Amino acid sequence: MSSIDNADWGLTVETAACERWGLEHVAHEASEPDWHDAVATEGVQTGPETRTPGLVVLREGAPIEIKACRARMTDGASTRRGRWWIRERSHERLLAAEGAYVLAVYDPDCVDSIRRLALLDARTVDSLIETWSPCGASHHAEYAARLPWSRVFDSLDVEAKP
Repeated sequence: MSSIDNADWGLTVETAACERWGLEHVAHEASEPDWHDAVATEGVQTGPETRTPGLVVLREGAPIEIKACRARMTDGASTRRGRWWIRERSHERLLAAEGAYVLAVYDPDCVDSIRRLALLDARTVDSLIETWSPCGASHHAEYAARLPWSRVFDSLDVEAKP
């Protein structure tokens, strides 16, 4: 898969998240920081859509980072579930700003390509991260966590084909 494909999927998920929760898309705007993709245009309340119980309540103006990963990845001869890359420095900024994440899983081979989409506050995501690992230069971060989607979503909800 090329980086153009990744960028296209990122934009597709960002657009879907902004439409679903009425967020303002600010990614790639020079006046906005590069550690989030959207902001809440009004207070946001959402019900439990994942294994993590409770409501997510965000204040107007809260920063939101939008992450997407493939349902399945191929590594040579094997396949595995996809993972979100969470950059430590950006995550710390989201925590300090009482921000949130939209986490999405997509499958380009399905009719409904965005399989799951959830809004989680940064504190909840923080509780799901087990370790921070050093990154190479290609990830534009010193440390990152790789969070498998199975820590957030039930596998039957993601892997069942429509």
